[in-house]
Amino acid sequence: MVVRLKKATALFAIIILSLSISGCNFDLHNGKRPYDYDNAEWASSTPEISFFVDWDKEDHYSPEGTLEVDGIVFDIKIYFVTGTNIVFIDTVNTDQLLSIEGHCEFYPDKLVVVVDEDQIFNNQYKEIIFYRIG
Repeated sequence: MVVRLKKATALFAIIILSLSISGCNFDLHNGKRPYDYDNAEWASSTPEISFFVDWDKEDHYSPEGTLEVDGIVFDIKIYFVTGTNIVFIDTVNTDQLLSIEGHCEFYPDKLVVVVDEDQIFNNQYKEIIFYRIG
């Protein structure tokens, strides 16, 4: 009887361990990010930001685009943090790296970025809404 109890306890521990390990790799946002859809442009009018998902590029999961600040256009790269809903919008090809950090709400034709930190627009926007154009 003691042997059966030990075996049952060991089996239960293995099942719990397996579930906890596999649960750590579960991505609730898999299949919902803009790069999970076909090639498309995504754009926000306020502020003026757009990016393009291009499946022909090896790094299509980090789309490139542009944003405009006071009439000056900057190249940007979008980084979606795997396993989370966190996003970084970073300027590229500039003397100083500037970025917007936020967390996302994903929809098939809309991306809502709730801004947590903003070095580009000086926290002028609390939310940036992108719409899928194509």
